[in-house]
Amino acid sequence: MTEKFNEFETASFLAYCETKNGKSTLLSTMPTPGVIFDTEGTWQFFQGRPNPNRDGKPFRLKLWNPSEAPPEDDGSYDFAIVKVTHTKVMVQGMQWIDRTNHPFTSIGLDSLTVGQEQGIEAIRSVDEDFRIQDWGAIRRRVLSDISRIMARVSDPANPLRVFAATAHGHQKDGKYRPAMQGSIQNRMPFSFDSI
Repeated sequence: MTEKFNEFETASFLAYCETKNGKSTLLSTMPTPGVIFDTEGTWQFFQGRPNPNRDGKPFRLKLWNPSEAPPEDDGSYDFAIVKVTHTKVMVQGMQWIDRTNHPFTSIGLDSLTVGQEQGIEAIRSVDEDFRIQDWGAIRRRVLSDISRIMARVSDPANPLRVFAATAHGHQKDGKYRPAMQGSIQNRMPFSFDSI
């Protein structure tokens, strides 16, 4: 990326709709260098596709294992991809995002729906019986992670300036909503600048 953003040029977006309608493609238009937390395992398919941020030149992706330092901004990649296969991977990545010495201008979570499912499975792996209070724990965790990222995007000392997330969508009560389990589907859209 050649131009830098100032502390007032920040934005957050939530894109939700049915599968295969371009949510991930929308995330791919974020400023670079960026990091994508890929819970769905779909970002490898962007490698080599035309990148609208680079006048149609191919996307350049780099896998990042957040148990190690983030890749340097050497101009060799557009997005660092974190394959989130377990909630522990997300926790490791967030520890790097909390710091101000990472190279990322944008961060994407693709998708919150699958991330919530991973959180549910993490609780079930400890205790097979999913209790009512576990729903509260999942809700607090997802909203806490969203708020945590928003705080980093708003922090002038942190290089993050854009946060975008996807969620699956579905019809409920005559309205189109994020496909999240529990009461979070009603609260989550208020956490973003634009949906």
